[in-house]
Amino acid sequence: MKTQIEIHNALPDSVESFLTLLQGSANTLLQAAQMLVRLKENDPNIIEQVVSAGASPRLVGDLLRVGEGSLNPSLLFDNSAAAKKVKQLPVSAQAEIIKRGAVEVVMAGSGGDTIMVPLHAMSPEQVKQALGPTGQQSRADQLAYLRRNSRPAGPDIDQPAYLARKDRLIINRPCELSRLQVIRLLEEMS
Repeated sequence: MKTQIEIHNALPDSVESFLTLLQGSANTLLQAAQMLVRLKENDPNIIEQVVSAGASPRLVGDLLRVGEGSLNPSLLFDNSAAAKKVKQLPVSAQAEIIKRGAVEVVMAGSGGDTIMVPLHAMSPEQVKQALGPTGQQSRADQLAYLRRNSRPAGPDIDQPAYLARKDRLIINRPCELSRLQVIRLLEEMS
């Protein structure tokens, strides 16, 4: 009798074969997640045993959540900033966001204009802005977040007025320089 590996090695390299293997792996993981839940029902210490046998604690925890129905399986191997946040949401909110495939994000300084950003492409800042404890934040909530976290207009007094680099002078805010200061800056840059 052929093993699973021998059967899979017999498949020709093609998109169809890849998708077949991927779907088979996904089904196997779902079965493993359901088995883990059953094992835990019989032995509450099973998680520690599985982890001490070499399984990743994060993966085991996520598989347990998949088996219990509190984590959408499509998030299992997604380590993006958005996926980390979506994993914390109720499963209904997870499903809604995954179905859309993108999150509506209010653009800073736009007066409320939005763009749809795919989950995998969201920056950590966009995640904080657009995803709340129950799912997608409303436009009003995102605008409030942007107002709270925007920098005030005007000079940043913690930053020096200028920075002299070897090949350039970076002026951070309006300032006055005497002739002597300019000469010293030019010497410093050469």
